[in-house]
Amino acid sequence: MKALARTGFTLIELLVVISIIALLIGILLPALGAARETARKAGCLSNIRQVGVAHGAWLADNNYRPMGQEPGKKLFLPVRLADEGYVELRDEEGVFINYCPKTSVPTDLSEASNAAGGFLAPGPVTLTSRYWGTASVGYQQFFNDGSPAGPEEIRGSYAYNGWILDKNMAGFVKASGSQYIDNFFGGVDNVKSPSTTPLGGDGTIGTGVPISSTDPAGNLNYANVDPSNPQQGGPDSFPRYGMTRWYLNRHGESNNMAFIDGSASGVTRPGLWELTWHANWDLDAPLPANVK
Repeated sequence: MKALARTGFTLIELLVVISIIALLIGILLPALGAARETARKAGCLSNIRQVGVAHGAWLADNNYRPMGQEPGKKLFLPVRLADEGYVELRDEEGVFINYCPKTSVPTDLSEASNAAGGFLAPGPVTLTSRYWGTASVGYQQFFNDGSPAGPEEIRGSYAYNGWILDKNMAGFVKASGSQYIDNFFGGVDNVKSPSTTPLGGDGTIGTGVPISSTDPAGNLNYANVDPSNPQQGGPDSFPRYGMTRWYLNRHGESNNMAFIDGSASGVTRPGLWELTWHANWDLDAPLPANVK
């Protein structure tokens, strides 16, 4: 009598196949994760470069003067570029968005506050009412230009170099201190190294004016701000002014940055101090102690 032909797997064969599949998945998953991270970093670099190119087009159309706060115009650089048609940065609801694909975007004030450990300035919503972002959660700000529509909501995860704006901007002069007034370039045509002068990049709040002696945040995810005393703090609670707005751990050991010449690239965290942020930047100054 003829033996019946075997048509299925034995249990051992099935276990071997499952083991091989599991092994392949274990090998491929890290590679897929790395590829996804590379794609997000490339998407972020593309985003910030688009803003850089749009800024270059705006400069060419406006005689290379610094961007200021003219009547009816928004100060925040990407909003200005979006409002004037240089780059598309609004979602379907008209909310201004400008963020890295590696970050999530807060959808309400409580989410932004809880994630960022930030604070809302007391009183009505004004130019200074904001929630700080982190390495992984974008910031949320409200800008009030006095329009009947009220304050405009802005969500993002990029910070821009305030030293390239008009030095007569009262808010920035106050924030940076009158002793630093000469740090403003006073026009992009005064920038001697456009390829190393930042327009902006990965950050935790919309705009900043770093100085070379600024200590970075002790926490690379974000610097806690004490709501009762936001001007003070130690290494892990240093207020996010100056370089602390860019010094973070979003893409490993580097930040995506755009430059005045329209280029964009990754910059290491220590390398942030090697860029020419303002007209009097001291490239020979020693790095602050907390830089790593």
